[in-house]
Amino acid sequence: MPGCPWTYLRFTRSEDGAWSPAAGAFDGWPRTAKELKCLDPCMGSGHFVVAMFERVVALRIAEEGLDEAEAVAAAVGENLFGLELDPRCTQIGAFNLALAAWRRVGHCVLPALNIACSGLAPNARRADWLKLAGGDDRLERGMARLYALFADAPVLGSLINPRASEGDLVMAAFHELQPLLEEALALEAMQDDTEHEMAVTARGLVKAAEILAGQFTLVATNVPYLKAENQGPELKTFIEKNFNDAKADLATAFVRRWSSTRSQNACLAVVLPQNWLSQPRYLKFRDTLIEARNVSCIARLGPRAFQSITGEVVNVILGVFAPLRQGANACGLDATAEKTVDAKKTKLLDGAWSELQLKNSMGHGR
Repeated sequence: MPGCPWTYLRFTRSEDGAWSPAAGAFDGWPRTAKELKCLDPCMGSGHFVVAMFERVVALRIAEEGLDEAEAVAAAVGENLFGLELDPRCTQIGAFNLALAAWRRVGHCVLPALNIACSGLAPNARRADWLKLAGGDDRLERGMARLYALFADAPVLGSLINPRASEGDLVMAAFHELQPLLEEALALEAMQDDTEHEMAVTARGLVKAAEILAGQFTLVATNVPYLKAENQGPELKTFIEKNFNDAKADLATAFVRRWSSTRSQNACLAVVLPQNWLSQPRYLKFRDTLIEARNVSCIARLGPRAFQSITGEVVNVILGVFAPLRQGANACGLDATAEKTVDAKKTKLLDGAWSELQLKNSMGHGR
């Protein structure tokens, strides 16, 4: 597109000569970068979060006239969110985001990072956990809900959805629990190491719960891959109960988790295996996406799409799932024939996108 400064943005041109973004215009998105909420729910060591950081900083400098230090602090504190199952990876991801910020403006005190471990479980008996509420019935109910939500967190991680069971108005909201836990941690009388560790863990779970229950403009991630037959009993049972049409793989379950609970105008951008496009075991999953008109664009990368993974091990696509506007159609690009990472990158930047004809199992097109 003439005049566009970013070569990685793709556009299509209609018959009347008008240009439009290949992935859709997302008309319901905020009109300012300040309002963007961007999340990676499977962030690993933070590559996606850092990539989003660089772009949001540039947008906020351009739109608001902020200096670089102000834009960095604003992006870190207001725009970027991350979740990770593994505690050590969570620490690495947080450090990488901080390091990206310090590379821009030098070492400084940053706002609190909106990054949390979604794989922590309560580290005490339920009765001891509830004592942190100090006898307050409402807060005790909130702590009980937190305990139940994260009982299987080391297995479920970011599949947990606090909104799925909301509705009990006597339960304390998660943000109400935060001051309680800060107060507990500040008590000089808290000399017991076990009690202190319990409060620290609870504070971390509150942060994870707040993010898991949040509403985001963009959810971008490389989802984990694991076929149903290789899943443990707890994970398999949870997915069958909550994401039955996507139960064939952990990857498709994550798409269902983060595409069905977001706000209406949000966007899910993911890397995931391409087998769901054709294999019979994913039929219900495909039908659900097509019927909801939630497939915006698909780029088939095929094998050898990662520099760190060689051979034919992983066959992936880049997918954007967002509600299509009336009259809009999904588009696609095929880079499977390209043999190297660089060749696939060039194809994504320069290749021709085409309209996708998506049909459900009944043969109805969308």
